Amino acid sequence: MITLMFIINIIRLKSMLASLKRQGFKLIINGGDVFVSETLKDGSAKKLYDGVNQEDVFTTYDFNKKKYGRQIKKYGLLRKIP
Repeated sequence: MITLMFIINIIRLKSMLASLKRQGFKLIINGGDVFVSETLKDGSAKKLYDGVNQEDVFTTYDFNKKKYGRQIKKYGLLRKIP
């Protein structure tokens, strides 16, 4: 369930990242799958960060079979964000 506080925190985070980008910083997001997914959906990713370090983007886990594999679903993170 998305709460008002969650939305406010997302807006604050976007504001902070946008400010850092305007100052010329290169930014890599570590984790934050919900945030990254939302910024990809709303088209703001390119304005906020340069890359993502997220383990589960490329890997799936089957804990019952104790196996891992390649992620089939494409998240759009395999291409470089200009």
